[in-house]
Amino acid sequence: MSKKSNKHSGMVAQRTQDRSHSSSTVVTYARAPEPRKSNYVTVNCTKCNKPMRFMGAAPDEPVCSDCHIKEEQAKLAAEKHEVATRLNRICKVCGKPFYIKQSKVEKLKALGFEPFACCCACQQKKAAVHTDKKGEGNAEN
Repeated sequence: MSKKSNKHSGMVAQRTQDRSHSSSTVVTYARAPEPRKSNYVTVNCTKCNKPMRFMGAAPDEPVCSDCHIKEEQAKLAAEKHEVATRLNRICKVCGKPFYIKQSKVEKLKALGFEPFACCCACQQKKAAVHTDKKGEGNAEN
């Protein structure tokens, strides 16, 4: 069994009917067209390893739509949990409402401190005044 070499490799046969003889056909060989290059890139999801196709360049960390939806649902659930565990308070200095997370209150109580009585802005003002007084006292000595 000898292999026959195909003298028409990379060529495509085109058949046309012979104009002079209606019962015969003419076979001509033409170069096969170049295969079309795809603009798509196939990569796998970084979470579940599912294959995905992107046109052009793929993102740095590709995530499939299923994993993306799961991430968004997890974020929403975490936000709902955070809102549910907030303690709403009124600032004793400026009277504006603010909130403290339940976990923060528990940590403060475990350390022996009372939960905050004033909002973050008023706490920062108090801290700035306190550090200014410390700085003035050191400058006189």
